[in-house]
Amino acid sequence: MRTFVGVMCAALVLVGCSVPEEEPVDPSKLDQAGRFACEDFGTGYESAQTGQARVELANTVNEWAPKSQTTGLAEAGKALGNAADLTPGAWQLAADSFAQICLDASGVEQ
Repeated sequence: MRTFVGVMCAALVLVGCSVPEEEPVDPSKLDQAGRFACEDFGTGYESAQTGQARVELANTVNEWAPKSQTTGLAEAGKALGNAADLTPGAWQLAADSFAQICLDASGVEQ
């Protein structure tokens, strides 16, 4: 599962580089704040091995996720923050959910 999320995160970072700067009207697509949140998550996910590292990543992601109008991203960011200092299983579920929302909104094929 960790490898799957890692691959999804790498795809998100690559997609984020090619998305135009203007905010889309469609809430099913990543807006600029959502793109930043997903890119931060994708960049930091693999190194978030400890509780403290997960908290730091969640804090970074949540600098942008609450500002996003992308459907479900703000809620997923909040769930990521809530799970950051819980069990690794809780973190993994929240991380998987956040990554899936990022992928769905970015249009990356899995």
